[in-house]
Amino acid sequence: MSKKPLLNLLSQLLTGRWIDLTLIAFAVMAWGATFLLLVRGMIQLSPNTESATFMAGAITFFAIAWFLKKYSGRNFVERIEYSSWKQITFLIVLGIVLRLVWVILFPAAPSSDGATYIALANKLLDEGSFEVAGTYAYWPPGYPLFLMVWLFALPTVIAVPLSQITLYIVGAIGVFRLTKHIASKSAGIVALLLITIWPNLIALSSTPEKEVLIFALLPWLFFWVLRGSSKGAIFAGISLGLTVLAQPSLQLLIPALALVLIIRNGLKSIPNAVLLIIGAFLVIAPWSIRNFQVLGEFKLVATNGGYVLYRANNPLATGGYTERGEVDLSKLNELDLDRKSKELAVRWIRENPAKFAHLAVEKQIRFMGDDAVGIYSTFRADGEKRDSRLYLPLKLLANIWWLSAWLLLALLVLKGRKLKNDARILVWGWIYLFVIHSVFESAGKYHVPMLWVLCVVLGILITNNHQIESTVKAN
Repeated sequence: MSKKPLLNLLSQLLTGRWIDLTLIAFAVMAWGATFLLLVRGMIQLSPNTESATFMAGAITFFAIAWFLKKYSGRNFVERIEYSSWKQITFLIVLGIVLRLVWVILFPAAPSSDGATYIALANKLLDEGSFEVAGTYAYWPPGYPLFLMVWLFALPTVIAVPLSQITLYIVGAIGVFRLTKHIASKSAGIVALLLITIWPNLIALSSTPEKEVLIFALLPWLFFWVLRGSSKGAIFAGISLGLTVLAQPSLQLLIPALALVLIIRNGLKSIPNAVLLIIGAFLVIAPWSIRNFQVLGEFKLVATNGGYVLYRANNPLATGGYTERGEVDLSKLNELDLDRKSKELAVRWIRENPAKFAHLAVEKQIRFMGDDAVGIYSTFRADGEKRDSRLYLPLKLLANIWWLSAWLLLALLVLKGRKLKNDARILVWGWIYLFVIHSVFESAGKYHVPMLWVLCVVLGILITNNHQIESTVKAN
């Protein structure tokens, strides 16, 4: 097979119509999983009852979708025209105000991973070292390095919300520019509106969560990738390097996005793919060198991959966070912990393929079944003592929004609106994290870095009544 037909085949895989249908499948899963997790949170369910509850959510989705598709008329959502920068400024300011109101009404102390990241950032400031509990590279450095800049100038109670609001601004502008580049300014405004008023994203303003940093970086990363220029490839590489420093599990995006450049733009884009890879590793390399100097062994970013994999794949695994695996490895140093954990995890997966598959389904349910981590972090994380009467109503509100977004997306696809090819490329980001967290531990917070994908896709579908443009060329 010649190279050109191969690229054409890969292009069809990358941007085929099946992506649109996959979004409908995700919508069904979101409804079933959210119903299941909400009921599971209130009463104990048997395996059969859990399956029935999931199916009830899925059936509810189909019933509502059928009703709205049948009776909503031909133009479910008319094309919306926006053109003024005043509207963009208004939405950004609105987003800032909503987040400030949340922070004032519901201030929250750092907890769990957030508290550790704060401690690491303070240790970098006070001692110039990156160490906690005797480990030197267990935690990824990206978010503590980001927080360090804020904590240098401000107390924690101000630094955290101000940094989160700043990340909202960066991410929102990135989403607008990306959506405008793919489709139109109209689509960009709708996507920006969704980012601005998304309940879970507003609730994340009070607590330090690295997912918000990744959320802010990824739209810019894909924007530069889709620009397709040499300059864009360099900026994409830099953005990707920063993202990997914050979340090492995204490192597979380095070769994946280099391949996307080649598939999308043809063999002539190989130099740009190389520039992207170089840009990413130039950002990551200083930390990798530091790890070698400190540990005496090469570690690209962090040493926690093996232990996280084992805790997610052992007889005690639940699909979500568990404190330890069946074998107590607490006495091992971080390098031996990483190696032994990988060995135990891989062995368990090989010896228990059926249990691994069952656990993977549970992880997928947790990934798709809740969009209220910001509310949880504010009211319930680490057993924080506060009046939590608003917790359940706010959690329900966030998840109603979550389900409504998926329902609207599915309805627009079912009514014949098709995504542009470049928008379909973005959906791979969601698929990537979905697959990763089908293996590693999972929870609703792990889809937060890709919530912008939903906003971009909805912005494009809402404002586009036209058929998809011609297939992306592959020269």
